[in-house]
Parts: sequence; structure tokens; C-alpha cells
Amino acid sequence: MKKKTKQNVINFKLLTLKEFYYYYHKKQWCYNEKYKHYKRQTLLIDALSTIPIIISATTAITLTPITTIISILCPAIQWIKKKTKWSEKTENFKQSTILLNKILADLRKHLREESCDINKIINELATFDEKILDIVKIPNIEKFEKKYCSLWG
Repeated sequence: MKKKTKQNVINFKLLTLKEFYYYYHKKQWCYNEKYKHYKRQTLLIDALSTIPIIISATTAITLTPITTIISILCPAIQWIKKKTKWSEKTENFKQSTILLNKILADLRKHLREESCDINKIINELATFDEKILDIVKIPNIEKFEKKYCSLWG
């Protein structure tokens, strides 16, 4: 009878850890996708802010009206970059993705071992949720979750 009870507890722990793993794997995937999105946006804005400088340097001698327009565009693009805080958002999502990868590695480790303290794991995950996931939120997360479900089922 004791062996059956012990097996039930182990099965419960495995099911709970698998559910946590699925949940955090979905979160990690969504945060990683948003991080890639912000990284692309940052690179695009950086490229847009350097192209006018190059064009104005090459056409400075012959086309003065164009260089005037371009000299107005450069600060405008830099202002947009500062206003949207793309680099800050990119860094926040990068840190969140790194921490989610760490949590997934810890969960995989706990899934492999037979004796683990499920309450300790739950407390660690709750602390993580309070610190990171509540602070760094993904706008339009439903779009990413739908894409995740279509890929991973």
C-alpha cells in the first residue's frame, strides 16, 4: 500500500512539473519572439538613422535642398528611437528570456530527479512571476500564444 501511495505522489509531482514546464515553455517562446521583434525594430531604426547621414554626405556638394531635408530627418528618427525606448524594451525582454531559459533548465533537472521539493519549486516560480513576468508584459500576447499553439500544439 505504501509503495502505491509513493508512486501516486511521484506521478502527481511529475504531472505538476510537466504542467509548469509547458506553461513556462510557452512564456519563454512568446518572450523570445517579442525580443526578436524588438531587436529587429531597433536595427531598423538604427539603419534609418544612419542612411540619411550617408546620403547627405555623398550629396552635400550638389543637392542642398535634399541635405536640408535629410538633416531634419536624422534628429526626428533619433527622437522616435528615444521616445519608443526600443533599446530598453529589447534589453528587458532579453533578460526575461534568459531567466525563462534558466527556469526551464531547472524544471528539466527536477523532472529528471525522483525526489524534489515541489513546494520549494512553486515558491521559486511564484517569486519569478512577481519579479519579472508582472513587470515585463508582452502587449498582444494572444497573438504570440496563438502562433505558439499552432506550432507546438
